[in-house]
Amino acid sequence: QKKPNIDLKVGRIPVFSDPHGAHAVDAQALKFYVLLKGSEEAFRGQRDIVMRKTPTVKLKIDIQITQAEFTGATFVTNMAVLLG
Repeated sequence: QKKPNIDLKVGRIPVFSDPHGAHAVDAQALKFYVLLKGSEEAFRGQRDIVMRKTPTVKLKIDIQITQAEFTGATFVTNMAVLLG
């Protein structure tokens, strides 16, 4: 099985001058952009693009405590909770 080309991930919406398969994700807008170009290799199945949907959950927690509370006697526990 071929490894995905991570160089094709661009930090913007792909434009036509980008290579076949260039892609970007806009998580806030819930959009996935991918550039598809036709070619003789593609028609022979040599430049296939495989897309897989992988269910993920992103969490963001905003906790406010004082520096003294964080670095006190429970520092190790606090770090474990923070890093998950």
